[in-house]
Amino acid sequence: MSKEKHTDNMLEKINTDFAEMRKALESNTFSEKALSNLEQTAEIVELQAYKTKFTLKLRALAQESPQLSSKSVLDQMFALLPQDISPSFLPVLAAHVVERWEGLTKKGLAA
Repeated sequence: MSKEKHTDNMLEKINTDFAEMRKALESNTFSEKALSNLEQTAEIVELQAYKTKFTLKLRALAQESPQLSSKSVLDQMFALLPQDISPSFLPVLAAHVVERWEGLTKKGLAA
């Protein structure tokens, strides 16, 4: 299976899973433990979504402006975040951006 097809399948599964979660939430049939688990899962998914968004943006930015400093790139990526983002996501996202940026720009220099 191609990488693109795999990604499409994964995104479709996420859409289906979220549709099922919304349906269950609307029916109000969750226990407190189930709601807590759902909240934790939603946080994990949200963080992964930001990481994916940043990775895609970083790839494009590395093609356009590979000379940018990690600080400058970090500032650009964080400007894309909503103001109500969980503060606990910030250090994780900062590390992700810097690590990915350094990896992308080193690859570009080696090519």
